[in-house]
Amino acid sequence: MTDPALSPPAAGAAPDAPDPAGPGSADAPPVPRGKWIWFIPVVMGLGVLALVIYGAALHSWSVIGYGLAVGAAAILAGGLLGFLFGLPRTINAAGDANAGAGYQGNTNLDQVSDWLTKILVGVGLVQLARSPSALAHLADAMKPGFGGRTSSAGFALAISLFFAIAGFVYLYLWSRTEFLLELRSLDAIRATVKAVATAAVKATENDKQATLSIVNKALNPQAGGDAPTQEQLNQAIAGATSYVRQQVFLLADEQRRQYWQTNKERMAQTIPVFEALIAADPDRRYHRNHGGLGFALKDSEPPQWQPALDELTTAIAIRGTPASNKGWAIYELNRAICRIQLDPSLATNSPSAPDVAGLIVADLKAADIDSYTHSLIGKGEIQGWLERNPESPDVDPRWRGMPAPDQ
Repeated sequence: MTDPALSPPAAGAAPDAPDPAGPGSADAPPVPRGKWIWFIPVVMGLGVLALVIYGAALHSWSVIGYGLAVGAAAILAGGLLGFLFGLPRTINAAGDANAGAGYQGNTNLDQVSDWLTKILVGVGLVQLARSPSALAHLADAMKPGFGGRTSSAGFALAISLFFAIAGFVYLYLWSRTEFLLELRSLDAIRATVKAVATAAVKATENDKQATLSIVNKALNPQAGGDAPTQEQLNQAIAGATSYVRQQVFLLADEQRRQYWQTNKERMAQTIPVFEALIAADPDRRYHRNHGGLGFALKDSEPPQWQPALDELTTAIAIRGTPASNKGWAIYELNRAICRIQLDPSLATNSPSAPDVAGLIVADLKAADIDSYTHSLIGKGEIQGWLERNPESPDVDPRWRGMPAPDQ
């Protein structure tokens, strides 16, 4: 009595999809960079040079350091404004004039940028009349740091405005060009990934339908005409993905479990399918395919005891031992039945040779660790062997006279 479950997925991979060209893709022509990329930093360097000259004239390193800190803060403040004003907008409408950008994503930053720019422009216009006094106050506040001289306030204000404007212009241009190209590149990558995924799903579905069509003809040849040859089955399953191979195993295993007692002919139609699954696994990674074939060979009409024993032995070797750790002790139980049926002493109704008896007892011990397979030791073949071998060593006394599971 056998009831194997799902097979582990076999090897396979989805086919590759074409890489669509688009903005930012490898096939797109390079976009030339504007001269501002290097021109504005050079201009900023002139501002740094002015700071150094001013500090040297005052013989003060602290003035140079203070001026560099003020300049860096001004660049950051102006750059932030430039980024907010130049941030590309997300395109939602298909017919938008700027649809070439093609950037789609989270619009929260767009909204924040829009709100802040409107607020800053509005507040700036309202407070425009107070700007001179505010700038004068700022210059007076920075005057001590720039040496406290008569010219210090004017120089501090000039250097602050210089770096703020330079940072604004640089980040504004960067967000309108370089940053936009980055967004387009991400959009192209996103489109490529989507195309690859779509193609993989489509290819997998086509592969599944083609392979399952051949397998269904093998499992039910009357419905689909002539059954495919073993070579056709091997080729179809070998080229299938792991997901499709799992579906193939499910179909074959379900048919085997459904008909192994009531319709031996229908059950035997699963044998070529299991053989094709095994051929598609040359590395012998999945024991369930060998186990399913072993069960089908054992339960076929007439039973193929030796091939079934060989397949079950392979399944046990792949599964690993002991069965108490790996599970699937049903393999050992069925292998014990195969050994009993192949034992020459069965024909003479005599005790088994010691070496044969030792192999059978070892399999029964492995099967006895599982509650389900323990109950199956009460089947007729095993009980008949125990009755013929009353003196066999290492036999668990509980096995003798154990009721069959259907009693």
